[in-house]
Amino acid sequence: MQSNLSGPLIHLWVVLHGPDGWARQLAALDTGASYTLVPWDVAEQLGYEPALSLRRVRVATASGVETAPLLTLEAVEVAGYRIPGVDVLCHDLPPETQVSCLLGLNFLRHFDIDLHLKSGRLELRDP
Repeated sequence: MQSNLSGPLIHLWVVLHGPDGWARQLAALDTGASYTLVPWDVAEQLGYEPALSLRRVRVATASGVETAPLLTLEAVEVAGYRIPGVDVLCHDLPPETQVSCLLGLNFLRHFDIDLHLKSGRLELRDP
């Protein structure tokens, strides 16, 4: 899949699925993030209520350590690969990041991944 691999972030499109539909979002590939992260308003549009989630995870942010709701999406899809039951943190990224989501290790661990930075390609392979 073609992606923006030349900038400070590796951008790619993700499709998030919930009980009320789906949302296509621009995400950053983040191999340092344990969880995939979605913005609060998108989680609500998908049919979830982050404020009511009893599962919480402490996360380190630029402004310190915060607690974020942990939700389980119906599925997360990237480049035609759909993974059901993906846990995601619900937290908003600063607008200057230019992405709304982070694609973390809990999604990426389902694949073998090749990054071709020079040619701007990201390959996901189902092992």
